[in-house]
Amino acid sequence: MRCHIAFLGIDGAGKSTLASALATRLRQEGERVRLVSLKDYLRADSDVPLLRTVYRSALQAAYAGARTPGGDPALPLVPADVEDPDEALGSIPVASNDPASILAAGLLGVSAELLLHQLVVAPALAGGEVLVQDGHGLKTAVKAALIAEAAGGDGTRFLGYATEVLPRPTLGVFVRGEPALASRRRLAQHGRFGFSEHLGLAGRPRATFTSFQHRAQQLYATVAADRGWLTVDMTDRPVEENVRAALSLIGEELA
Repeated sequence: MRCHIAFLGIDGAGKSTLASALATRLRQEGERVRLVSLKDYLRADSDVPLLRTVYRSALQAAYAGARTPGGDPALPLVPADVEDPDEALGSIPVASNDPASILAAGLLGVSAELLLHQLVVAPALAGGEVLVQDGHGLKTAVKAALIAEAAGGDGTRFLGYATEVLPRPTLGVFVRGEPALASRRRLAQHGRFGFSEHLGLAGRPRATFTSFQHRAQQLYATVAADRGWLTVDMTDRPVEENVRAALSLIGEELA
């Protein structure tokens, strides 16, 4: 079997759990599987340096028009070498931001996704592998559009463009989560929210996690439906039961 399976959903919905469980099951069935996430390519040992460069540039672009509460530029506070963006950027205070900077970061994020497909996904598929992707560029696009909107801009045209150009996986899986539960899970796992998991980049309170994720999920659902993606639910049962049910649905789609 040669296919590309990608997961989309809010932060803390269970995408990584599902992606890992799916990769394990497919390997047990004898498939050659590669599990990838764009964040993996931020590491210094990344085997695709170009992806690391583009992704780091996107992180810097997000703060190019940002100002601290004291009115100073926030960009100098962004470390030159970022491997864990949530740890490196989460403490940077932002009072305001230019929506153009946020959309520029979104465009670079879309570029990184296109390069991931060209340099990692396509070669893996050509080699007969099953590629399981924890995440998809649609998530980056939706977040950038919403954060730019919160900063006073208009992300509608950007989101339409991104939706049009981003690669389509063989099977897309929209993971529906519960924002309030995801909030508790995120804090339990990491003790904090990620820098792009709320509206902090737009100068809004970081307590906006739940409302931001709720709106993002609405857009994910719309985009996923338009593209004919499979929807799995991670909200109504214990995690193990949800994972089993989701893997069963995915298996039916792949059969």
